[in-house]
Amino acid sequence: MPHHPQAITMLISKLDGIAALSDVECQAVENLP
Repeated sequence: MPHHPQAITMLISKLDGIAALSDVECQAVENLP
């Protein structure tokens, strides 16, 4: 498995962060009365 260039690693980290935020938003919507 080749090592990812720094830019790709940063992009993947950002995508993971966006996915985590989306999960939090979904949970917040589900918790609305």
